[in-house]
Amino acid sequence: MEKIDPKRAQEVWQRVLQSRQEHPDEEQMRQWIAEIMAVERGYRRMNAGRQTPLLRQMASEEQQHRRQLAALYFLLYGKRPDVLSGAAPGGRSLASALRDAYTAEQRAVRQWRSAAQRWITHRELFEDLAQGDQRHLEFLRRIMAVNL
Repeated sequence: MEKIDPKRAQEVWQRVLQSRQEHPDEEQMRQWIAEIMAVERGYRRMNAGRQTPLLRQMASEEQQHRRQLAALYFLLYGKRPDVLSGAAPGGRSLASALRDAYTAEQRAVRQWRSAAQRWITHRELFEDLAQGDQRHLEFLRRIMAVNL
């Protein structure tokens, strides 16, 4: 019979247990919250001076997404997330900002769908986030059709 290397066995078990993790780790949660803050600020900046109802609505929905994730963070870790506000890039054209926002929303939809599959305990929240960001993609297409 072959001898089992204890170090390799421990590494294998760590990978197995990590893949069965019930919820995202703290750093991942803080990163998501910071990214949402940056997107929210970006929509508010794009809306400044324009008063586009869809941009205002998307900023409000991103704020709600951030609050939902912060609530989950508190439930999991017993403290408020210490997140530095993400900086929204400024000084760009509306077209460039809309294109970047569209790419970010596409990435977010994939991210939330993946999270819903991985962390089944919180599936409903992640599916809701994916649906919201999918809706934002449609809003962005409408805004681009009118403004470009």
